[in-house]
Amino acid sequence: MNKIVVATVLILGFGLVACRRSQPVTEEQPASWLNPSDQALLDAATAGFQGKEPEPIWIYKSEVPTFAKCLERVSGAALFTPLWNAQWIGYHKRKEFNPAPTLADTTGTRYSPSIVVYYGSQRPEDEANVAISVGESVFKPTRLKMLRPDTVSCDYGITPIAWSLGVEAQFVGPNALPTSGKGTIIVRRNGKEDMNIDIDFDSIPSSFNIPQQ
Repeated sequence: MNKIVVATVLILGFGLVACRRSQPVTEEQPASWLNPSDQALLDAATAGFQGKEPEPIWIYKSEVPTFAKCLERVSGAALFTPLWNAQWIGYHKRKEFNPAPTLADTTGTRYSPSIVVYYGSQRPEDEANVAISVGESVFKPTRLKMLRPDTVSCDYGITPIAWSLGVEAQFVGPNALPTSGKGTIIVRRNGKEDMNIDIDFDSIPSSFNIPQQ
């Protein structure tokens, strides 16, 4: 075989190996609530497409949220997981009469949880900051987004009305939050005492059961 042909074959062979090695890995880390398996993502999206509206995981919820807001306290904290995001994709596709979701529609939801904290204040511009403490480590959100303020009627002899506020703390990336263990959600507001909320990462589901039709 001529040297030019041999060289060409070798180059093509190395090229094929390089292409195989460079193919994206669907699940770079072990499956967890932060990094659901392909099947879990597809199950969640399918459930949404079947009409099951996604619900967040309530880490904390006051027994009387309106009263808590009238006292200018935190009334709730909800976790929106990657599985919630995948389910919402399917649910939205159904509402828009679009085709059923595929795995490709959902893989981008990995490593993208968020925590929404709801609270009350006498000032609509009262902002809150959120972080999660685990041992000596502090996990800060990639982005904080204030939700649109609304008013609530206070019939408790405290104040006529208060502002219902919320902040969404978005965490993005493979190491954005722990996949196991326990931690503390810290809600910090100017002029207010910190609100600490326990969170158990081991209790967050990493799979999804499709509802029976």
